[in-house]
Amino acid sequence: MSTIPQSVTQKNLTYDTRRPAIRSSAFRGELPPQTIEEHEHDEIQLAVGDNTCGIKASWHRSNGKQGRIFMKSGEVAVIPSGQPHSFQLSSTTLVSSVYFDRSKVTDALDTIGDGILKDIRPGYGIGDPLLRELVVGLSNETMCGFRNGRSFAETLEQALLLRVLAGPQPLAGKEPDLPTKRLSSVLDYIDAHFAEDISLDDLAGPAAMSRFHFARRFKQVTGLSPHRYITTRRIEEAKRLLKSDLPIATLAVMLGFADQSHFSSRFKAFVGTSPSAFRKEQ
Repeated sequence: MSTIPQSVTQKNLTYDTRRPAIRSSAFRGELPPQTIEEHEHDEIQLAVGDNTCGIKASWHRSNGKQGRIFMKSGEVAVIPSGQPHSFQLSSTTLVSSVYFDRSKVTDALDTIGDGILKDIRPGYGIGDPLLRELVVGLSNETMCGFRNGRSFAETLEQALLLRVLAGPQPLAGKEPDLPTKRLSSVLDYIDAHFAEDISLDDLAGPAAMSRFHFARRFKQVTGLSPHRYITTRRIEEAKRLLKSDLPIATLAVMLGFADQSHFSSRFKAFVGTSPSAFRKEQ
């Protein structure tokens, strides 16, 4: 379906490596598995992750609660200025991202006869094919040095702004077997009990599925099996607790591992170094 060249696949880039376009700046490149810690932008950001099993996105809602979702390959995030958010990449991901300054957005709207800057509503996991193509196309043009000319990039910018202001236009179709609300309930349960011995039945209950159907759909949506997701959550907490003075053996028990040896072997498998070596590096 894509008609836009996908030629820019630079590696060893950071998420902040971006270039200025006409009214925006853009980034496109492969990012390794990593956690992009919570942050916010003055600009309006649009981001797409391709060739990935899933990106875990989290953000702060206006009511103070935290929203979370797994974005599948090709889905778009629309992030208003000033909204705290974070991303976790579970695999090497081709990321395309465009950033619009609010004042430049106002200028752009003046040129099309609408000088009122509407509120940009946040959205994560948006399945809008045209929005995705515009984000990818503009970021690709920018990183390639405007090989089709700056007027083409400017046209993409204007079309992208209009699409964002019109609101997401998702594909019509059947709701997935593991919709966002049920997945959120499962993730909340894991966050509250990850140090315990969680069974598939414990997770399939909030999802209203059989254990076998749930395990298959969970991996399809998140890119991780339930067991690996729980272990990943324990390792994330271990990284935080290793900054304290608690004995490693104590941490192992707190996090639900059988003993220190089990904890150390799993930690090294996920992080690439032992818990004691990781602690020394902090």
